[in-house]
Amino acid sequence: MTILIDTNVFLWFLSNNSQLPQEFLAQITSTKNKVFISIASLWEIVLKERFGKLKLKVPVAEFIQDIEQIKPIHLVELTKLKLYHKDPFDRIIISQARVENHKLLYTDTMINKYF
Repeated sequence: MTILIDTNVFLWFLSNNSQLPQEFLAQITSTKNKVFISIASLWEIVLKERFGKLKLKVPVAEFIQDIEQIKPIHLVELTKLKLYHKDPFDRIIISQARVENHKLLYTDTMINKYF
């Protein structure tokens, strides 16, 4: 299975945060799954760190592996999304997951409306 993980899920995974659901941890660490993070998540992380809203223990470059790039078709899908959720980072991540048929791991219940 291919999985795209939302920004907060990624950060919780990196920091071994107890808020990360055990089910998500199992899916992320399973060798049966290919796990991706959106370039939009990295952009969000960089901005939050730059503005002092987030402190990372390691530089962003050290945890970049499988990055899901934004493609024009993701933007087309973005235009089809209803405005349930207004966060631009979440909206592009939702679009990517839908287009690429990735399972999206997220904790924001507002995202449920898109799946």
